[in-house]
Amino acid sequence: MAGEKVSDMWLVTEHMTTEEWVRVAAALGGRTGARARRGSSTRRFVNAVLWVAQTRACWSDLPPLFGPWHSVYVRFLRWMRGDQWHAVVEALQEGGPKEELRRMIQLYVDKGIARDMRRKVLAAHASGAQLGMREA
Repeated sequence: MAGEKVSDMWLVTEHMTTEEWVRVAAALGGRTGARARRGSSTRRFVNAVLWVAQTRACWSDLPPLFGPWHSVYVRFLRWMRGDQWHAVVEALQEGGPKEELRRMIQLYVDKGIARDMRRKVLAAHASGAQLGMREA
């Protein structure tokens, strides 16, 4: 166990099938040919995100076969902002990876909503404090 990374202990039993990939590729349209800066394919990227969703591991525990974890994470966030993940979820078969991906997407959506609310509250508080200073 010494010297072994956490990711080496988690084996993913479910990757996208070829049939699922065909549906995901069709749902994504032109994005399937898009490659990350380091040249990773879209299918490998989606499988990397499915690995994180299924294992509930930290992004930094992503096995090297999926590429640099930070690149996968940043691309995942870009796809969240672009709303591409809903098309991927709908293209996957019912069961394990689909439900785990849906859970992870909802977690990130909830975090984004909470972050936006916190920013609004802080902005309102800051503007109120500034107004109070001007009146004095």
